[in-house]
Amino acid sequence: MGAQTLRRGGALARGILAVGVLALLVVGIPWGLARYVGWPLPRRLPRIGEVVSFLASPLSTGMLLDALECALWVLWAAFAAAVLNVLGEAACLLPRLRTRVSRTGPLRVLAAALVSGVVLALTPTRDLHWALAVQKHPLADSGSPNSPWEAGISGRSLRGPDGVANDTNTTVVVRTPRNGIHDSLWRIAERRLGDGSLWPQIFELNRNRTQPDGGALTHPNLIQPGWILRLPVPSAPTPDDDHAGQKPGGSPNAGSPLPSSGSPTPTEHSASSSATNSDKRGNGSAPGVSLPDGALVGLGLATAIVVALVVVRRRRRMRYRPGSGRRDDVHFAPVIRALRQAQEKAPDERETPSGAPVLSEFGKPTHVVGAKEGRALAWDLARTRGLGLVGPGALDAARALLVQLLGEQRLPGQGEVELVVPAPDVSRLLGREASTLRPMGRLRVVADQDEALNVMEGELLSRARARHGQEGVSDTGWTELVLVATAQAMDERRLQAVLDNGSTLGMAGILIGQWPSGTTLRIREDGSVAVAVPADSEGAFAGARLFRLSTEDAGALVELLIEAEAATSEAQVPEPIHRHPTPEHPPDEEAVPRSTAQSHEPVVQVSVLGAVCLRYVPPDSPVAVGITNAFAHKQRELMAFLSLRQEGARRETVAATLWPQAPHSRPYNSLHATLSQVRRALRTVTHGGLTDVTVQSDSRYALDKDHVVVDLWEFRAALALSRQLVDDEERASAALHQAVDLYTGDFAEDVSAEWAETPREALRRDFLDAVSAVVRHVSRTDPRQALHLLERARERDTYNEAIYRDIARLQAQLGLLDAVRRTLELLKRSLAEIEEEPSPSTIGLCEALLRGHGGVSLRGDQA
Repeated sequence: MGAQTLRRGGALARGILAVGVLALLVVGIPWGLARYVGWPLPRRLPRIGEVVSFLASPLSTGMLLDALECALWVLWAAFAAAVLNVLGEAACLLPRLRTRVSRTGPLRVLAAALVSGVVLALTPTRDLHWALAVQKHPLADSGSPNSPWEAGISGRSLRGPDGVANDTNTTVVVRTPRNGIHDSLWRIAERRLGDGSLWPQIFELNRNRTQPDGGALTHPNLIQPGWILRLPVPSAPTPDDDHAGQKPGGSPNAGSPLPSSGSPTPTEHSASSSATNSDKRGNGSAPGVSLPDGALVGLGLATAIVVALVVVRRRRRMRYRPGSGRRDDVHFAPVIRALRQAQEKAPDERETPSGAPVLSEFGKPTHVVGAKEGRALAWDLARTRGLGLVGPGALDAARALLVQLLGEQRLPGQGEVELVVPAPDVSRLLGREASTLRPMGRLRVVADQDEALNVMEGELLSRARARHGQEGVSDTGWTELVLVATAQAMDERRLQAVLDNGSTLGMAGILIGQWPSGTTLRIREDGSVAVAVPADSEGAFAGARLFRLSTEDAGALVELLIEAEAATSEAQVPEPIHRHPTPEHPPDEEAVPRSTAQSHEPVVQVSVLGAVCLRYVPPDSPVAVGITNAFAHKQRELMAFLSLRQEGARRETVAATLWPQAPHSRPYNSLHATLSQVRRALRTVTHGGLTDVTVQSDSRYALDKDHVVVDLWEFRAALALSRQLVDDEERASAALHQAVDLYTGDFAEDVSAEWAETPREALRRDFLDAVSAVVRHVSRTDPRQALHLLERARERDTYNEAIYRDIARLQAQLGLLDAVRRTLELLKRSLAEIEEEPSPSTIGLCEALLRGHGGVSLRGDQA
């Protein structure tokens, strides 16, 4: 009772003060002006001459006072009108308990504060709950164009003395934009209902309901300031409900004033949206892969790239047509090779199996976006309601996040991640025109920003209806839809509504540019986070470094991921086996096979076509002695690398290729140590007959041609000779026969390093092209010999479909129909090893061959 009396006494005192100030401003100002200054304007209309004379005369003290008095009269009139307006609203409000939207300004706010003080003093104690709110909000929300009265009562059910609500539903007034942040259904549900995911209930309750301005709510993203929306459940009447800066146990309200520094408005973050460390399991793994060019990517992406690389290499190997001479697809970008090497060195250090996103403590998936304090940094993009990136490193970070999401593998039961990117942003981020990229299921490229918003809005409506059973669709396992675009080019109001309302429906945004409605990070050139706003995000990103990729690297990785996802069932038109290689190959350094060393000199035979093998031929014996076991694996790898470069390689190239992780202070120590070990082992196994098989000149290392014979050199020389003898078919065919005989296996089969993959595939294709040329020559006169050559090629490349097609043709030509069936079955078993199937064109060819010879269709149809 005492507290209530004190409150009542304070309200009465404020009311008396308000009455005094109102009387002073409304009555005192005109009385003082009339009493002490007088009327400033002339009492009759002046003549033209008097006006001209007045304007031409110098400014006097009297004229200045008259002008100030006129301004005071105008100001008083405006204030008096504001007081009358507020009194009219109060008179309308008290008996009818309703609100009305009107304009406001400093004078109107002052008038509302004074009038509300008077009303507070005159209102009985039992009705003070709404009057207190009326008094508070005009001062706390002076920037709002809404009526000061409705700021106190909107959003709650008003109750009379009997405690019964006068309206069956509570209401809320849509706020006007503040510092670029628009109100949205999600934000209204978050601050009024305590859960932003309840916004579809507000939308359904107010759908097509006429608003004060004559409009109606037809789309959840299109709400207008001043609209009065019904809420599905009543809220407890709290005086500062709409403008509280912090709820108990909650987070800062989205409508809080801007920090003094001008930072974007803080947004609400649940615990699941805060940054989490992916190594909470205690694995202590590295957070990412740093590349030589300064790029940083996650280990999960590195895993995905390695998997994609294996798939693409197998696909290209399967689809290569012997004789085509194609070599443009055997090389991969340096970033791909670097990721392969990094993954080989840390096969067990991954954020999660298969690079899947980290799960927060609330079970919601988050995405690894960078590194912090030696750990992986995860972030819930959806709950952030838009992640803006600014600063010199913003584009590199956006590229890395785009590629990271494309390569991300989800855990069982989770939906996929799909990206929506406008075509101009594809060019900006990947350095490639959108029209040059092949379609990818997880990358949806749209024409422009407007179409991107249309896609997001359409998906938002569909998911909102599905969640509430309007379409009978479950909301589990949704595809996470992420918009990657330039923020400045978007319709900010539509975009904010999409990201707000879609935050609980698996919809998120990565925006290039400042994004005040969500979280904005300023990224330095090295990817480190300089500033994070709002303030509740600063701690999560303090000291963090986001992933980053250059334009060239990001474009190469996206193209690899797209190719890996490409459908494997495209019909292919087989090339005839008699097609001759089309490209012109430049002659090798050595046009003809070099003769071996003189018989009185010791020789080391190096075989790299197949597993690396070394033999020693003493000067006094023609019998070669195997010495492979005397050399360690790295020493044999060095011999294989130097055999590829017949004229030698610079020391920097050798060291960087074979020892990429060597310390910068001592980059050549491993190379020099390995060369020393080779010499020592050679002296031991040859009993001093040879002390070295390498030569050094001007920082270049090469195998000694006087004491080393390499099968790869002879293979290349035979191919070069066949090209030089193009006009002499017999001699060219003999050279090709020699090349085919020399190819006893793929290059350095026992070397698994990434650097060997490209030359291995190129040499395999050289062999297949040589077989194709020989078959073309002999198939007219001896088809069985041609078939034997193709069988040899099949043994060397068991996954190449073109070889099987050529074998089937020759078998059908020889009348071996059962062999055609066996060939197809053998192809199926071989491709099953790599989880592939024969293409429709291959199956169709075999069917046609069997039909043409009275056979039975391979699919069970009668021929």
